[in-house]
Amino acid sequence: MYIAIGVVALYAAGAAPLAFTIAAIAYIMTGLAYAELASTYPYAGGAQVYSMKSFNDLVGFMAGWSLLFSYTVDIALFSIASVGYLSFFVPELNRTIFLGPFQLSVVSLAALILVLFLVTINFVGIRESSTLNELLVVPSILVKAAMLIVGFLFAFKLWLFLSQLSNPGNPAPLNVEYLLPTSVKIQNFIYGMTIAMMSFIGIESIAQAAEETKRPHKWIPKATKMSVLAVIAFVVGFSVLATGMMDWKTLVQHTDRPLVEIAREMPYFSYLLTPLVSFVGFIITLASANTGVVGVSRVVFSMGKFKLLPAWFHSVHRKYRTPTRTILIFGITGALMTLIGGIEQIAGMYAFGALLSYVIVNLALIKLRNEEKDVYRPWKAPGNVRIRGKEVPIVGLIGASIVFVMWILVVLMNWEARVYGSLWVLLGVALYVAYRRKIGLPITASLGKEMITPGSYMIKSLVVVPTDEPVDLVEEALSRLDRRFSLRLVVPIITRGLDMEEIDSLKEYYRGEVEILENSLRRRGYDVSSTIVLLSDISDLDERVPIRDYDHIVIMVRKKRHDLSGRRLPERLSERYPGMVIMLSL
Repeated sequence: MYIAIGVVALYAAGAAPLAFTIAAIAYIMTGLAYAELASTYPYAGGAQVYSMKSFNDLVGFMAGWSLLFSYTVDIALFSIASVGYLSFFVPELNRTIFLGPFQLSVVSLAALILVLFLVTINFVGIRESSTLNELLVVPSILVKAAMLIVGFLFAFKLWLFLSQLSNPGNPAPLNVEYLLPTSVKIQNFIYGMTIAMMSFIGIESIAQAAEETKRPHKWIPKATKMSVLAVIAFVVGFSVLATGMMDWKTLVQHTDRPLVEIAREMPYFSYLLTPLVSFVGFIITLASANTGVVGVSRVVFSMGKFKLLPAWFHSVHRKYRTPTRTILIFGITGALMTLIGGIEQIAGMYAFGALLSYVIVNLALIKLRNEEKDVYRPWKAPGNVRIRGKEVPIVGLIGASIVFVMWILVVLMNWEARVYGSLWVLLGVALYVAYRRKIGLPITASLGKEMITPGSYMIKSLVVVPTDEPVDLVEEALSRLDRRFSLRLVVPIITRGLDMEEIDSLKEYYRGEVEILENSLRRRGYDVSSTIVLLSDISDLDERVPIRDYDHIVIMVRKKRHDLSGRRLPERLSERYPGMVIMLSL
């Protein structure tokens, strides 16, 4: 957001908050997809891991290679932004050096030097690099929160915000290829919406750390959801604040340091906030560039482990214990990218790689939901629809659709993204094909389907629901089970001595009762289904129900009643299925 606020305003004009909001929908959907997948398959690698598991190794390579592109561009993009904020204190950085017929921006040169500094830090040790990030992020959060509070209290003008919001798109032609059948203004707004995705950089970084996280089933979903909420609150909040404080044209005059201009407009506190924001902007964009270097290391390591890249890339230095070749190759590539152009040009290149990997992640969520039904999902993205008998998560469907459209728009409208992104893909595919042939593996093999296993599988449990106990009591007893228990509720109705009318009446009554129980357990997060079985005697249960298809049989008894025969549970159930019976006290 330290750069996106200005760049998106350049294209979307006064409607920048709307562009951010639309992009936020794609970000939310993709973030929730990552939360489910990363907690279910806790491996370093993120998109590449889920793609290998759901499709094949080639698709997995494409997802990982696309992430590598976005991380490498990230290094260049944020190092330039970091120098932009530093130029508040060192105005000489805005100069241009002329070398004969050539000219070189001092900003680009300084950004290159910063990248080399980060490469050195990561060369020495990832732990030192991570500590640097932690130290840089905390003051950023505090300063941004203070700016939002002060800005909305003392500087926000609702009339200005509404008047600018109704003006979507910069009317001036910019460095965009106008190929859509609509006006320049609208096309600029559409392109600004795709560029807004760069403010949501790094959602996959949490998934990258899944293998190093203690209890990922608990912390990965929580961290992802908190990150999504925090980023959207800050990004949309600052975009709304800026639009209600100043003319959007003022903001875009400083796309390299937009938050400094917002701080200048603050009444009473601008003399304090402006230098503080400049300093924090410098260090936090430097941290974002560093995230690119760290991310590259993790992705390459994961791709090497799954035989998508030669082991040469991720070999570890004997002394520093870091993947020095990866850090040097991709770090220096990122340094050279700083010479390509300004923030506007490089932003589109980032979107190319990130959006392509996000499309694959959302599709992987849809596919794995149907192919891996027995997998235990510690957290499951809400909302499903059924299409041709298959469960389709709404999160994946909406996310894949919006992100794919955004990726197509980036390819059509940004020639740097189209050219450099395509070259990157071609280079990667050539490397992948050559490597696979060398080691004798098919290009479209599916090693990931066997190598990547979920953190846990669902425990299929057959629950004999007592018909003479209150529903709330049964629910309370079952809620003591872990949520990885997949519950099949069986309601036995003893038909001996009953006529058809009485049986139908009982079936109708218990169908309503078990439906209440099902809904209550689903709200608690359980995977649950039910059936009603008609028995002449309770001892016939194992003849009517395929008990061998389940991992456990759950029987509920009163605490003071331990005599199984007193509960009419046949002793032969325990004898015939040793170790399968779980007793739950009511």
